[in-house]
Amino acid sequence: MWVFGPSNLIRLSETTKLWFVGRVLVSTTELHPALPGGAGAVADTLAALIGRYRECLVLLFSPTPVEVAERDAVSVEVAPIRSDGFLERSQDAAAALAQIVQPGDRVEFQDFEGLAFWALAHRADYGLEEAVVTVRFHGPYDLISEVMETTPEDWKLPSAMEAEV
Repeated sequence: MWVFGPSNLIRLSETTKLWFVGRVLVSTTELHPALPGGAGAVADTLAALIGRYRECLVLLFSPTPVEVAERDAVSVEVAPIRSDGFLERSQDAAAALAQIVQPGDRVEFQDFEGLAFWALAHRADYGLEEAVVTVRFHGPYDLISEVMETTPEDWKLPSAMEAEV
């Protein structure tokens, strides 16, 4: 059985495991201002907001060494990733996550470039079964919502979130 709380996703089983009670890991290939881009601005803002309430780590994937500025309440780690190849980059991301993800963590991926593919397809191989893995859609929401066959009533919260970022 799944229980949704104000800040946690909890899975109740015979051993009553708690899911998503750990850190939030924001995985990205861009981070404002070190590696500019729209996703980098979103990752930076998202991490800053989350960092106010729980431990947050930004995992910045880059094919070259990058120096990032210190951030309040947010840690940043740079993980090497190959410069090209969808599958190879996705494998590099999964391998890096396997080294740092702990049970109860929530891993948030950008959706473009398919960065989460290998981690999702091979969760058990990388020890990611005890982490919640989510993929943030790459807006604008009003275009995505039509493909998802949702109604305008369902759009209020995602549209408001998109407007805030």
